[in-house]
Amino acid sequence: MKTVNQLKNYIYICSNQLCGNHMLFVTFFETLPGKNTKAIKLLKNPVTPEGVKIVRSLGMFGQPDAMIIFETDCEKSASDFVVQFTEVANIKTSLAFPMESMRWTQ
Repeated sequence: MKTVNQLKNYIYICSNQLCGNHMLFVTFFETLPGKNTKAIKLLKNPVTPEGVKIVRSLGMFGQPDAMIIFETDCEKSASDFVVQFTEVANIKTSLAFPMESMRWTQ
């Protein structure tokens, strides 16, 4: 199990292109009414397209219900991965990067 500091370090390493051209994404899930059991099964065993690597999958207390952190080298792979969850949850996916790489602040 990765700690928060390990995940921060992982994000930092990927942002410095030590992982190649991979991008890190975070998807948040709010399970649809009546879809809890199906959502949990899908979140535990998602189909991962070629080029997608799941970094961490987490259940959460409160809202959102769950999140998956994953990496891939293109937006199409990210889209192909998250579309499978739309039948069981409202999802929001964001590109993640470390605060140190934010260029518009000092």
